[in-house]
Amino acid sequence: MATDRGNHERLYRAYAADIFSYLFRNLADRERCEELTHDCFMIFMKRAAKERLNDERCYLFGIAHNVLRAEVRRLGQRRRLMRQVDASSLNPGHAPTPDERLSRNETAELVRDAVAMLTEELRSALILCEYQSCSYEEIAQITDVPVGTVRSRIYRARKELARRLRHHFSTNEEAEKHEL
Repeated sequence: MATDRGNHERLYRAYAADIFSYLFRNLADRERCEELTHDCFMIFMKRAAKERLNDERCYLFGIAHNVLRAEVRRLGQRRRLMRQVDASSLNPGHAPTPDERLSRNETAELVRDAVAMLTEELRSALILCEYQSCSYEEIAQITDVPVGTVRSRIYRARKELARRLRHHFSTNEEAEKHEL
């Protein structure tokens, strides 16, 4: 892979928002995530000069995953891990009523809190799958585990979320609808 400046700028434009989003959904600290995103690309540039890469996106997410794990270890504490979802962004064609906005904000907060309570392994697999649209194969490559382990982690994460959210909703169908 060519390691010229133009190629690095292209990669940054193509993937920086996704890498930042992945980190931010886990850490919920905008400034720190901006720094870590930059760090991911610096690591990528150093490694790309030495290695031939088949899948730049997976490789970048693998770096981000490792940077995230190091940051979580560095923090050494549980933190609020999911950002506030703007209720109006859930359905931009509809202006929600104040009651709908409150309900959506409450639901989003419940889901964020439930996701934050997952183990780091389950949370990362779920976020990569649901929010970053990574395939199971890509997640396996990013996290350096077999595809079967990825499937199991995502299944367990979804089950755990459903269990944690079930009592907040009147029916199981409603809990499943709001699962993610």
